[in-house]
Amino acid sequence: MVTHDGGQTWRAAGAELPRSLVPRFSDAAIDFGSVERGWAEAGGVVAYTSDGGDRWEVKNLDGTVDALVADGASAAALVVQPRTRSTRVWRLSPAGDLTSRTAPATAPPDMAYAGGDLAVEPQSQQVFVAPEAWDAGILTIGWTAGSWSRLNTPCHGSVQSLLVPPEGGLTLVCGYGASMNKNPKAVMVSSDGGRSWRVLSSWGPTGPDSSDRSGLPTTDFLDAAFAPSGTYYMATTLGLASSTDGGRNWVPLDVAGKGLDLPANSASGAQFSFAGPAHGWLLLEGEALLRTVDGHRWTAVGPVAI
Repeated sequence: MVTHDGGQTWRAAGAELPRSLVPRFSDAAIDFGSVERGWAEAGGVVAYTSDGGDRWEVKNLDGTVDALVADGASAAALVVQPRTRSTRVWRLSPAGDLTSRTAPATAPPDMAYAGGDLAVEPQSQQVFVAPEAWDAGILTIGWTAGSWSRLNTPCHGSVQSLLVPPEGGLTLVCGYGASMNKNPKAVMVSSDGGRSWRVLSSWGPTGPDSSDRSGLPTTDFLDAAFAPSGTYYMATTLGLASSTDGGRNWVPLDVAGKGLDLPANSASGAQFSFAGPAHGWLLLEGEALLRTVDGHRWTAVGPVAI
């Protein structure tokens, strides 16, 4: 389905998505770099469109696509080959063509079948993966390197989100428990490729030392992203928050929508997408869509509580 009025009305684009995208569609990811060009991933398969979604072309990346990230100019896909236990990252151009790929490398045990969050640092062209395994740190590889190396993080738990902000470097959100509405989390940054980290904001203790309370949401984490303006956004089960100082301080955002039950509509996850400095969407996988045109007020524009 596509929309040309910010989510107020929708139309079917083409007959259907490729059938190979169907098996795990509830876990799908979609990211558009422009109105016409975008990528979709589901069921371990990635597809590309250059006409706004009317037609999709499946890309054969020789394995199971476990994570997809797009930066508006290109896309990167983490591809796992379970049979050989090798993992590599593919880079696709805005035209959907392969531009580069890392050397095939033996997958560490904690990412052989499940990758996690994926990020590519544009200056160094280093690839970073935060495995879903608890307390696994961050794995990194260069486009020409032949093996993965592990970076330890100060997270006393799992990496919930790994981001490359507009100014470069790495930003991560740490989680400290399976039920984060009762456990702390923190936003940390690194300017040296993940070798050292510093805490920007946190809720609750980040280890042996107690830390600041800077407005970081205290409920279950869903997703984090940054807009082209550099503003950071975070979605939790009870609301949205933003930071205009790189993640140091957070303020709650206004969410409106008749009958909108944010916890009920976010039980399966959430995904931000921004098309401009202050124009973005938040898709709640419980089938609600929120939109902002100023970066502050978010309104439900899609089906709610279906």
